[in-house]
Amino acid sequence: MKITPRQYAVALLESLDGKKTSEKIQNFLLVVKRNKDQRQLNKILAEFEILWSRQEGKISGKVSSFSKLSESSKKHLVELVKKMSGAKDVELEVKEDASLMGGFVVRFEDTLIDGSTRKRLSDLEQHLLY
Repeated sequence: MKITPRQYAVALLESLDGKKTSEKIQNFLLVVKRNKDQRQLNKILAEFEILWSRQEGKISGKVSSFSKLSESSKKHLVELVKKMSGAKDVELEVKEDASLMGGFVVRFEDTLIDGSTRKRLSDLEQHLLY
């Protein structure tokens, strides 16, 4: 059975309890090597970082918006993500994307909130065609 980077990250997080951490990390890396998954280490570490942050009550996400967001809009989105995720601390990376034609898209963890005009037009098109 192939072990996914997320499964490795969960195993690493669960094994770290503050005692003999370097030995546990060494054992963990030996398992990765034995399974010939060294090429997955970057993905494993990315998944681990997500899990570690989540355990600390922190999450990060990305916001794409058609135009520059006001500070109040950013704060509103941060509060929305906090409410939806249960996280205490939320960091959102914001970028502009003219292809959205209006609105915004928020991505965090496994969640996607698509409030873009492009998505609404696509939904309307699907509704009219079927």
